[in-house]
Amino acid sequence: MGQLGYSQSFDARFAITYDQTGPTSSVKPSYLKGNAFSMGFSPQIGFFGAEEVTVQDNCMYRTVGGGQYYSSP
Repeated sequence: MGQLGYSQSFDARFAITYDQTGPTSSVKPSYLKGNAFSMGFSPQIGFFGAEEVTVQDNCMYRTVGGGQYYSSP
């Protein structure tokens, strides 16, 4: 997963990316629960223009950089 050296928001290589998904609601819920990410060469989860996504009980092992990356719209 990912690729070492590619950590810019314009060329992000995350295992999972939420890109311009906007806010969540009871009609349009979104969550990451109970996942395992191992030996990724970049942050594992990227958020760009995503709001109120539930991230819970995930395991991130041997990542390069932080486990999650957030960017405000």
